[in-house]
Amino acid sequence: MDVYSQQITSLLEVIENVRRRKIVDKDYSDIIYIDPLNYVSKLKVQNNHVISGRRGCGKTTIMLTSMNNRENYRAITIECQNHRRDNQDTIIINFLIKILEVIEENLYETIKNIGLFKKLKDSTKELNSFNEMINSVIENLAQLKNMPDSIEYKIKSLEKHNEIKEKQKSKEINSNSGIDMGFKFQKINTKINMLSNIVISNVSNISSKSEKSIESEEEYIKTVIKEKLLDELIESIAYILNEHKAFTKNEIGLYLDDFYQIPLNKQTRVIQYFHDVYKNCENKSFCFKVCTLPNRIKINYDGENVLSLKDDFSAINLDNNLSNIDITKDYLLQILSSLNKDLNIKPRDLEQLFSNKEALINLIIGSGGIPRDFLIMFADVISSVRANNEANITKSTIYSIVNSMRSDKDENIEFDADITIQMIESARQEIEDEIVNNKNTNVFLFAHNQTDDKLALMRNLVNSRYLHIIKENTSSENKKKEMFTAYLVDMSFYINGKQKKRNFNDRPFWERDEKSRLKHIESAPIFKFKE
Repeated sequence: MDVYSQQITSLLEVIENVRRRKIVDKDYSDIIYIDPLNYVSKLKVQNNHVISGRRGCGKTTIMLTSMNNRENYRAITIECQNHRRDNQDTIIINFLIKILEVIEENLYETIKNIGLFKKLKDSTKELNSFNEMINSVIENLAQLKNMPDSIEYKIKSLEKHNEIKEKQKSKEINSNSGIDMGFKFQKINTKINMLSNIVISNVSNISSKSEKSIESEEEYIKTVIKEKLLDELIESIAYILNEHKAFTKNEIGLYLDDFYQIPLNKQTRVIQYFHDVYKNCENKSFCFKVCTLPNRIKINYDGENVLSLKDDFSAINLDNNLSNIDITKDYLLQILSSLNKDLNIKPRDLEQLFSNKEALINLIIGSGGIPRDFLIMFADVISSVRANNEANITKSTIYSIVNSMRSDKDENIEFDADITIQMIESARQEIEDEIVNNKNTNVFLFAHNQTDDKLALMRNLVNSRYLHIIKENTSSENKKKEMFTAYLVDMSFYINGKQKKRNFNDRPFWERDEKSRLKHIESAPIFKFKE
């Protein structure tokens, strides 16, 4: 096989399709996810999961793989980027409506398949009533979404008296061993309908402090908070999910892709809301899966520790450690060769396309070990080799396409970082000046004991793919008592055209000495940001 073969041409077409894969495209039944750590099986368990990894690490692919070919399972997929400008309660309402619409559709299919004779039975009537109730909740949620965050309106003393009696009735029902969830729904739907009518007909009086002071004794000011109404729905939503499982035998999984696109100050409310729904669900009727960048999820409000990533979620990290280049090489070639099994391409066939192993290693380093970047760079170097009528892939070919990857990273800073672009650019420039230009190398160490703001800078540079982690815990031959993370500077910082920077010390960080030590890492320069 060579770079001009029809198999490679077909492979390039597959790469173009794969790079545009979206979570809403659930018909990828032929996806093959290379899974050396058995993450797919872990993700299929009906628990809440947080899947983290940089852009291009395979978060969408692993989720699509985990939801395919599953019996008695309904996957609900949401592209969070489409909701990043909504307020937090609107996000929750939109997600709830999506869940309820899927349940309604699933129940309709169940009713349709029951058969004419069974449709006369009480259980089917109950199913129809349940479906009607869900439709009512969907309509009321849609109305609630358009309401203000809070509403103040006047009620007469008689209405106040009736409201107190209604609360007492609710307490009596809830004190019994069997809670009448139908009553709860009736109560909540009545409240939402009432508020909807207030807003639509403009009969509410949104009162100021001065108005409150002159109210007669027969009138009261009632304040209704949208957030509180949503919270009152948690048990009821869980009830719907439980009943849906009982009627259809189907479990529900909510998949939130690119959750980092939702600002951090909105994430906590969304996460805690659906975690509360999950806690109230029975028999594995519901769970949710969150895909995000590393360190870009906020599950607790400041000053509280209600949830824990360790205790309340199953965590999956898709970022690779680059310290063992052979493992990374085998993994990436296996991904590439498995994109279309019909092409019958083996990893060794792909290796033969390179002039030598050094050229292949340069492609791995250029991609930072990120699967999608590796696929895109492979496609680009093949196109370059063909355009220049060359025999195989060389280092200079790889260097020539590195800068095209850099532009993609620059364009996505605002999405991949949670600090300002100016802070990213300043930190990036400082590392380039000190490590690439002054130290003339591409590997450096950064101490674990640095301040939180400096560690945050490093995390954001990694998420933006300007830096790549080689090894998270390592020592330095110059400072034996400290622990460091070893970083690789992105290749775009030291490539000019088709050549490396002159006299550049490109450290073979994966090589071990006779004592199996990674000496090129341990001897790397130590970097500190300027104060």
